[in-house]
Amino acid sequence: MLDGAITIGRGAGNRRLSDLAWAEFRQVVVGLAGSYARAIHVRNRGLGQWDDQAEENFVVIFSGMHNSHSTALRPDLGQTAHQYDQDAIALLLGTSELITPLRLATRNEVVYAG
Repeated sequence: MLDGAITIGRGAGNRRLSDLAWAEFRQVVVGLAGSYARAIHVRNRGLGQWDDQAEENFVVIFSGMHNSHSTALRPDLGQTAHQYDQDAIALLLGTSELITPLRLATRNEVVYAG
């Protein structure tokens, strides 16, 4: 099982999506993530940068994707990028590691205390 994130941008200048197109684009990406993953944990709007230009972005973080589904997701994202006149859509896939608080940990023979 894989966890992942999809990040999209709104575009800037004359390629900036209208409010309606931007809302639709976000909904399509959430729908794609939800169709391939078991759970969506985060839907977050923010500010990013593409080609040295600031632009609004949107990130979907999900978990529980079968490895085989990741192969199917890629062309769907490519088609979506084309549909919304995007240079790219960022996809990050991997296995999450849960880091828990430690009261005392050693690393390289140095003691760290919290």
